[in-house]
Formats: sequence, structure tokens, C-alpha cells
Amino acid sequence: MTPLSTPSDPVSVVIPAWNVELFIARAIDSALAQTRPPDEIIVVDDGSTDGTADIARGYGDRVRYLHQPQTGAAEARNRGIAEASGRWVAFLDADDEWLPDKLNRQMQLLARNPDIVWAYSNYFLRHTDTDRQTLSHTSQQAIHLLAGKDFFDDYLLAYAAGAPNSMTTMIIRRDILLAVGSFQPGRKWAQDADLALRIAYQNPKVAYWPHPLSIYQAGRAESITLRNRTDVPLRCEFLLRHLELSRQAGRGDRFIPCAKHLASRWINEIGKDPAANLSPFLNQVPELLTPAQRIQLRLRKWFPRFGPWFLSAYFKVKNQILSRRVGP
Repeated sequence: MTPLSTPSDPVSVVIPAWNVELFIARAIDSALAQTRPPDEIIVVDDGSTDGTADIARGYGDRVRYLHQPQTGAAEARNRGIAEASGRWVAFLDADDEWLPDKLNRQMQLLARNPDIVWAYSNYFLRHTDTDRQTLSHTSQQAIHLLAGKDFFDDYLLAYAAGAPNSMTTMIIRRDILLAVGSFQPGRKWAQDADLALRIAYQNPKVAYWPHPLSIYQAGRAESITLRNRTDVPLRCEFLLRHLELSRQAGRGDRFIPCAKHLASRWINEIGKDPAANLSPFLNQVPELLTPAQRIQLRLRKWFPRFGPWFLSAYFKVKNQILSRRVGP
């Protein structure tokens, strides 16, 4: 029988790092400043060529520093998971930071819900170009989605409804990570979403703190997410992969709303670029598109100058309808 969660359960922090000498001290300092201190901090240096190693080593025995040849963020995180000694693992990217009460809030939350094996929270976005911080969602919006509870009954439905989450807010039992295979080796994009969905197929309930506990650095030129922001085939591959994985897990019906949410969001984001080719969505995952979206993508293909205008108008109306449902 698995022991119940307690606030004093050991927690390991895993920080993957690659050429982040400008940021890593801020990340490590935020982990060390926790009101509920972590039991270990592991920095996995994925072949940095700048001063990252010197900075991490400068913390002495407060930080466990591991170096490996550059293989990618997924492999670096997996190395940290394999080396972690804690019952719980919390992820912190080297350019992000935690607010001081992050671990305390989440460990208390998990202790109140001992059947739940993972948790997220709301978070701030720090915009690289201005250093300005904005909330991913207002706390009121997150509280509305929780409907009076401190957990979501089904991560997939919460994700489809737009519940904010980020890898830098996740904390999860280590044995659960190992059971689902941790991060997919070789995946260069959407590693966090891929992992979270595989966890959710087996562990639907997820604890959630509606107020921000982390700060996510958005818009760095080095970001894999940013570099692949217009790669439509990557997104179609992701959707097809999880349509199959969710079916295998008996959760295909619950993933469909999630997949439609993702397809809609990506069409909206990528469609702002008039040169972007959105046809793979129409060709590979037409069942995830609304009739209006299918018409829009055909119009965009036939009349490139008209398509983006239609897309913008469609999502403007849709977002107005959704905002009325969610409320302020």
C-alpha cells in the first residue's frame, strides 16, 4: 500500500540547464528561498559552453551538479529524475523562478488530497522584451474553473477548459514519473504537454493552486517553443500521437475536447502569420476542426489574402463567447 502524502515528504528539485549563465542563479536562489525548503536541488547541465557550470558549482553542497554531453532537455530532465532521491519531484527550468511559498502551498495541498499524485498552479509570465509580468489567468478565472474544489477531477477536461499550467509549476510523485516513462527521449517540442497527458491518462485527478506560485520566462529567442511556433507538422504529429495513446488507455473520449482545444489554439496562433501553411490540420486531423475552421482553412489555401482575415474574425467572436461563459 502506498503511504499517504505528508507535507514533510522529501522533495527533489530538477533544473535542466543549457547555456543559461544569465538566469540560472535566479532559478537556484528561488529554490533555496522556499519557506518549505526542498530536500535536494539537482542541476543537470546539458553540455553548456558558457559560465553555467561555474555558477552552479559555486553553490557548493547546496546544489547537486551533474554534467552530461548535450542531448536535449528531455534527456536532462530524465537524468535528474533518475538521480533524484525524493519521493516527490518538482521541475524548475533554469530561466524561470519560484515564488517563496511554492513548495509549501503545494505540499499542503497534496497532504489534503492524499489520493492525488501530482499538482500544478497558476503562474506569472515574464515577458523577455519588456521584463513585464502578467498573470497567465486571473486567480478568479482559475477559481471559477475549480468550482469550489482544490483539485480538478480530470486534467483533460480542465486543460480543454483552459486551466493554466506550466512545467515550472508541476510537482509529482517520482514513482508516477517512472511508471509513465518520464519525458519522451528525442522530443524537441511540447515535452511538458506530452508528459502531462500521459500522466493524466492514468491519473486523471490533479491538485491545483489557483494563485501564481512561479514565474515563467516567455519569449526567449533560445526557447524551443518559440523556435517551433509555426511548425504545423509538429503539432499534427503531437495530436495524432495522443489520439492513439488516449485510445489505448481507454481515455480517447476525454482527450477529444482537449485535442480540439489545442488545434483551435494553434490555428489561431499560427494563422496570424499570412505565410503559414495550415493545410496539414485540414489534411491530417479534420475531425478536430469545426465546420467554420474547415471552411476557413480552405479559403486560406485558395485565397491567401482573405484567409487570415476570416480566421481573425472567427476567433474574435469565439473568444467573446467564451469570456462570457468564464466570467471576469
